[in-house]
Parts: sequence; structure tokens; C-alpha cells
Amino acid sequence: MTDQTKAIEVQKEKPAGEIQLIARDLAQRLKFMIVNGNKLSDNEVYSLAQYAAANGLNPFAGECYYLPSVGPCPGVAGWRSKAQDQLDYEAKLAGQAGGNMWCEYFHADPADCVFDPEKDIAYKVVLHDSVSQKRWTDKIKDIAMDFVKAGAPFFDAFDKAKELIGAEPVTISWGVVYGSENFAREGKTEKFDRHERAKKRGEKLDLRKRFPRIHLPEPENFEGETIDAEDFKVVMSEPEREHSGKSVEQNLFELGFGEKPAEPVIEQEPQQEEIPVITSKDFWKKARETGKTDLEIQAVLTDRGGDYADALYHLKSI
Repeated sequence: MTDQTKAIEVQKEKPAGEIQLIARDLAQRLKFMIVNGNKLSDNEVYSLAQYAAANGLNPFAGECYYLPSVGPCPGVAGWRSKAQDQLDYEAKLAGQAGGNMWCEYFHADPADCVFDPEKDIAYKVVLHDSVSQKRWTDKIKDIAMDFVKAGAPFFDAFDKAKELIGAEPVTISWGVVYGSENFAREGKTEKFDRHERAKKRGEKLDLRKRFPRIHLPEPENFEGETIDAEDFKVVMSEPEREHSGKSVEQNLFELGFGEKPAEPVIEQEPQQEEIPVITSKDFWKKARETGKTDLEIQAVLTDRGGDYADALYHLKSI
């Protein structure tokens, strides 16, 4: 059984009766708790609630939407959520505390995908994940140590091991926004940056490639658009609520009930030292000052989950 097959076991199907109960309860709240929810009909609200309950998505967090004349659709946040669930499960099988994933974005080369650089916007999106990366670095370390035991110099052993194993396993896709596409409603300008839209299209394709067993139903002819809430009539997000900041006892006293409560004792929280942000350029500059090779630095950075500060601290301590 492969890791992908094992990982999908975390996605347990809910019984139909349970889905109906969840959807019924959710539908009663959706119409009143989402922005512009009153513009949805009862059937549309119930359709969204059933879709959310059946697929384990949170409509208040932008994981799914109802688009008029289209139907319920998953948002890119929904794909991220499901991907994270599976990655965490894979990490658990591998004996890791949890999984992380991140993307790198590069301007696309017309030689790699079809687009017009004069009119279109395209990005190459590279998806990394900590489970695949650790498996890769562990193989390099194991082979390198075998070379060292056989008498090879330490640094040469790592170079040779990396050459044998190959490059880090990543998922690569291209996101394109064509110049002919129009995302603005009549008489209004576009609100969502086309560059961000192209990046998210590429990210979604990466997630679908890396986690092929995850399936989120989409309407027919739905091209996997990255949903921009402000571009659509119905915005599925929970509105913020104002709070007086007063305790229940204080509110009751002001309404004429009970006694005046004692003034709360406010403890001063110790001020935390602001942690400076370390950029990739700063990290490599300071890391090389420790006298370590780039391969050693990369190995430590990978082992520390890509955390520049933690990796730099570890490099200085060894």
C-alpha cells in the first residue's frame, strides 16, 4: 500500500444521515451569518450547506462558495485544507509531528507553457512539502554515510550522494491569466490582482497533482477559477461582531441586576523582544560566515523545516 493510498484513509466518508443533519443545522445559520447571504434562496443556501457538509469544508473560511447560476464550488482555501489534512496524515505515517508545504513563484518562460508574454500573465509555481523533502534528505544522508564508511572524504560523499539521488522532489505547475479574460462586473474595475490570480491557479494545479486522491466536486465546465470574493455577488465570509469588552457581571449590573463587580486586576504582560525578519539573502550571508559549506547549510536548513532563524542558530552552535 503506497503512502498516497494510506493517506487517503484519513478522509472518512460521513453517513448520508449525518450529512443531512449537519447540512440542516448549517443552512439555518448560513443565510443570517454570511455577508449577502439573504441574496441566496432557501434552496441555494441548503445546496451550499449540503456541499460543505459532504466534503468537510468551512464556508465561513472561504473553503467553498455558492455562485449564482453556477452552483456550489470549492475555493483554493478548500484545496489547501484538504491537502494539509492528507500531508499531516502522511507525516504521521512517517513518524513526523506534522507536515508543512510552501510554494515558490517564478515568472514563466514561454518555452515551458503556452501563453503570450505581451498580453498574458504566467507563473511557474513550485510546491515543496516537508514530508517529501525529509525523505529526500534522509536518503542523501544514508548514502553519504555509506560512502564515508567506505573511506570517501566527508564533503565529497555528500556531493556524490546528492548526485546519485537527484534533485529535491517537488511539484511544478504553471498558472496563466489570459489577456482576453475579464473578471470585472459591468461598469466596474477589477479588484483582484491578475498576478495573484495566476499564482493561485498554479498553486491549485500543484495541489491536485501532489494529492491526486483528493476530490472536491466542481460544476460542469467550471475551469477551476480562483475565487475572489469581492468579484462575486455572494461573499461567503463570517462578518465581524462588535463586542463591548465588558464582563457578563458588569453588563447585568448596568441593566439593574446584581451588585457592582470588583474591578478586574490587569496583569501587565512582559514585553517580548521583537524578532527580526531574516530574508533568504541575509540567512545565506550569515550562514556562510560560520565556515560551513553550502551543502551543510542546506542540510541543516532542510532539517529545521526551512526556518531561517532556527537553522542559523543551529549552525552557530555546531
